[in-house]
Amino acid sequence: MALPTLFLPTEPLRPALEAFADRVCRTGAARAPALSAQQQRWASDDGCFPWLPQMRGILRDWGHEGFRGLQLPVINALMSGKDVFAVMPTGAGKSLCYQLPAMVLQGTTVVVSPLLSLMEDQVCSLQERHVQAARLGSDATPERSNSRVLQDLAQDALKLLYVSPERVVEDKGPKSKGSSLGRVLRELHHRKKLSLLVVDEAHCISQWGMDFRKVYRKLACLRQTYPGVRILATTASATKKVEEDVLKSLNLRDAISFHDTFDRPNLFMEVRTKISEEKSLQELVDLVLAASRPACVVYVTTRQEVERVCLELCDRGLPSCPYHAGMNAGARRQSFQKWKDGESCVMVATVAFGMGIDKRDVRFVFHLDMPSSMEKYHQEIGRAGRDGLPCRCILWYSHKQVARLKNMAQRNFDRNQCDAASSFFAEKFACRRQALLRHFGQTAGQCGACDVCCMRLSSETRPVPRDVTKEAVKALDLAKVLMPHGVTSAKLRDALRGKRVEGHNLTAPAAEKGGALKDWSQEQVEQLIQLMRKKNVLQEYQHNKGKGKGRMKFKILRLREGPKAGALCTGKLQFSMDLGDEASEDLRTPPPDRKRSEEQRSPAVKRLKARPFPSSFTLEEKASPAESLEALCRWPMLVFFA
Repeated sequence: MALPTLFLPTEPLRPALEAFADRVCRTGAARAPALSAQQQRWASDDGCFPWLPQMRGILRDWGHEGFRGLQLPVINALMSGKDVFAVMPTGAGKSLCYQLPAMVLQGTTVVVSPLLSLMEDQVCSLQERHVQAARLGSDATPERSNSRVLQDLAQDALKLLYVSPERVVEDKGPKSKGSSLGRVLRELHHRKKLSLLVVDEAHCISQWGMDFRKVYRKLACLRQTYPGVRILATTASATKKVEEDVLKSLNLRDAISFHDTFDRPNLFMEVRTKISEEKSLQELVDLVLAASRPACVVYVTTRQEVERVCLELCDRGLPSCPYHAGMNAGARRQSFQKWKDGESCVMVATVAFGMGIDKRDVRFVFHLDMPSSMEKYHQEIGRAGRDGLPCRCILWYSHKQVARLKNMAQRNFDRNQCDAASSFFAEKFACRRQALLRHFGQTAGQCGACDVCCMRLSSETRPVPRDVTKEAVKALDLAKVLMPHGVTSAKLRDALRGKRVEGHNLTAPAAEKGGALKDWSQEQVEQLIQLMRKKNVLQEYQHNKGKGKGRMKFKILRLREGPKAGALCTGKLQFSMDLGDEASEDLRTPPPDRKRSEEQRSPAVKRLKARPFPSSFTLEEKASPAESLEALCRWPMLVFFA
């Protein structure tokens, strides 16, 4: 088997990546789910379950060799009339867990799914296999109108019906969208023709989940409205707390829970320091070109960044497609199809691109921006390597991204999730695979297939911890002086490096303590402040700034003393961190000149400016102040300030 090219010839990690790719190709990417003794009986294939021969025939007709992972026990439990909660990572084959029972059971299976693209993709796939499947959606066509779908449903002509959660819960009157669906489903239930209810992406139910949606919470009505119908709840990412919340919300008191391992042994995880977007993009382009343009996914945070990065990559010779929630359904479908067919090798997307996307040969997943939680990171890298071959997942990390995400967060829970993710990406000593699995309550040995493990094995790249307790005390002392005036992590960083702190006329004590870490790089100081937050020496709190309502009022995160501040001052708490030289040297280079000439500016920015209605302009990165003022006059509703 030919090994996929995942590295550049000059990369320090090349020997480790070669060994990783060879190991995956020899041993495969099989995952062994851990089953309790009670659950083992559902995985039996000794003739106790009479539906299995028919299902194996359907599997072969659909091009599958056999059951994988948890598919067999989940299906057997469902077919035995049990409610089931299944946690199966991306690519583990969750959809077959309800599609196969739907083919064997008498009646209709209703699948509640959060994304139109997910429903459309699965319905098209089923129809290609000559399965009677349909979906209800706002983009119905004359050939497949919603009324026609409901008519087929009432006449038992459908094996699977995909619907949004809104359509299931909206049943409040004769003119409501959900009323006709609710009436037909109740009739099916009365005639015992409603065989199975599926809640896909069930983590959306939980307020502790990464994609909490209020309408999902209302799916508690399923058990009350359709008693006796078995329910399957599936998700790719759920902690124990999320699982308990989902089971309680859906009223699944006696459900059987199955948990696949979250480990993806064919994914090599790597985090790089984000020096600049230009440098990150060039590294990305070099890797993809060296690998002969395989299928890749590039994740960024905002819609505007999707469009800009997509243009940048096209300018550098990588055919790319955009995908975000601001595009209409037709445009998203066209982008996905071009990428799926290989016409474009790179999909540049926000988090809107994810659930239900099925392309088996994705070789790279790149994150130019940090995801806001460990769950999102796990789901997004899960787009890679569904064919079992080696893949590489690279994220470019900076502390600036953390502050940005936390300021965007609406709940304390979201900020805590962001902190957990930030600690994971900033880690330089602990195996990333171990840390990721630990977050989901699972264990593993050191993987030898992440950047941390590989650097630790090499004397040239091994991180060396250094005691920085004295520096942490200096940082805390300066923070205490600045706290009465309101200090953020960014202002504390600048003060420690001896820079002028905007909005602060430093008092004599503050001026004396300022510049205590002037020999450190910006990245190193940010890493220290983050470590102090992680150890509860410093804490962040939300402060409302500005007066009035709406856009004149906004929130910022300020620092205060944490409960462990005293322990640091008395010597009971020690600090150590790696002060690698490479990042610090790069970060000491001066920032780019804001008054750069038109000839020096990116071709992608020129193309954005030439559009009649540009997506956005950012003062600091995309345009000079004069250009931004001109844009503000021409497109006042489309200008975003950094």
